[in-house]
Amino acid sequence: MISNGILDIPQTESEGTSGNEIPSWIKNNAGWWAEGAIDDQAFVQGIQYLISNGILQV
Repeated sequence: MISNGILDIPQTESEGTSGNEIPSWIKNNAGWWAEGAIDDQAFVQGIQYLISNGILQV
């Protein structure tokens, strides 16, 4: 979705690493987003948090 321009995730700076495991709450968010239970903005905010805190690297 990002590569097709459907979602736009602005650049954020990483503040450090806290491990390789993806938190369960973002997995829940992904499921809810896929079901339409949360909007794009809420899902992207979760992804941005992971990037900013070094949990997810892009």
